[in-house]
Amino acid sequence: MGASMVRLTILFSFLLAASLEVLAQPKIVSVVNAASSQPGLPYGGALATVYVSGLSGLKPGTYTAPLSQALPYSLGGVAVLVNGAFAPILSVIIPSEPSASIQVNFQVPLERNAVVGPGGASSLPGSGMSVSATISSADMTGLPASPYWGGFFADANGYATAVHASDLTAVTAQNPAHPGESIIAYADSFFLTWPPAPIGIPAPTQVQFQVLTSFTSYLYLQAYPQPTPCSVPPRLNNCINFVTNTPALQITFEGLAAGKVGIEEIDFLVPANQQPGNWALFFNLGSCPDGSGVPGTCGASGATSSPYVLLPVGGSRVTPGPVIKSVTNQTTNQSCNFSQDPNCTITASQKDVLQIDGAGFSPSGGNTIHFVGSGGDWWLYEQDGYIYTDASRMPITAQLACYLSPGSWMFSVRTPGTQSTASYPISITGSASCL
Repeated sequence: MGASMVRLTILFSFLLAASLEVLAQPKIVSVVNAASSQPGLPYGGALATVYVSGLSGLKPGTYTAPLSQALPYSLGGVAVLVNGAFAPILSVIIPSEPSASIQVNFQVPLERNAVVGPGGASSLPGSGMSVSATISSADMTGLPASPYWGGFFADANGYATAVHASDLTAVTAQNPAHPGESIIAYADSFFLTWPPAPIGIPAPTQVQFQVLTSFTSYLYLQAYPQPTPCSVPPRLNNCINFVTNTPALQITFEGLAAGKVGIEEIDFLVPANQQPGNWALFFNLGSCPDGSGVPGTCGASGATSSPYVLLPVGGSRVTPGPVIKSVTNQTTNQSCNFSQDPNCTITASQKDVLQIDGAGFSPSGGNTIHFVGSGGDWWLYEQDGYIYTDASRMPITAQLACYLSPGSWMFSVRTPGTQSTASYPISITGSASCL
């Protein structure tokens, strides 16, 4: 009997040790968007977070890569591979509790985009992901789909990581955004760019990254979330929430944030009539036609909203906008002096170049031209190459885009953080070069 008990004890100890070994097997628990924590692996160039359990031989602590040099491929004894390519690592959190998951924040290598299926998912040979330490590795065969939406960065309380464009100070409850002001928000994986985002190093200021999108979405600052279906391409006045009567925001810039690794920058103007409060900031592709219900619940085609962050808005007055004095069509030499004749109509063809003279324009850039007329509601932006501002001369030089269809229009100018100028008439005709 005694020998039997010994054998049973040995067998139980063996089975227990085997069970603990199985439980301790390294495992990738989840992969998410680094900003919004939505499940999935973003496309190459964006930032992601992976949670891993069971890795052994690591020293607990928080490890952060220095930003003064290229990001390392190993940090705190941890490395990440995606489709066989090492991923630059920003930070690693290794908890002291062995059963808790390790958190690794990394930039997704471009090799992630090499083998993908619908939504960015892949189960094809050669695709996969692993998180490894010195003596153990957590492996995943195939890749999860990319989250449908990107996400805005936020603090622990859900407030947007954003700054005032005027002085680059943080937007906070004590230093809120104001009506008519230009705000810069930071985000992750809302769009792809060409050229692709640099891997492991900050985006340079001297390179213009073209935003590539397969659909048009609209940015809102309002109660979350009930905007109505919108047209494509965007016409801001036709994209209004029927419940709150809130128009889509004017976006003045979208692209990679210069000097940052894998982070996107979205610049927008707070509406001049925005009421004080903590408002949801989010993208939307449309919801129920009557404005009721949450987007995507009423069968509206393609209806969806991105996760939101909060933006505190204060209640100051909007700075008066610039003044247009005259416009000259440099292609035809026709001029209108609006100081003398506010009803003068400038005539121009698509792709003609206009010189707009006046006062109050921004010499550092950010000027936009707004067209409203028979062809809808359109904007010309500096980042699209249609507007040029010379700080030494101050007039704005603008080339009329081909999407400004022939017809009668009214145009105005807006600078960052101000109201638009008064509107003046312009008659646009077609151009053979636009066909």
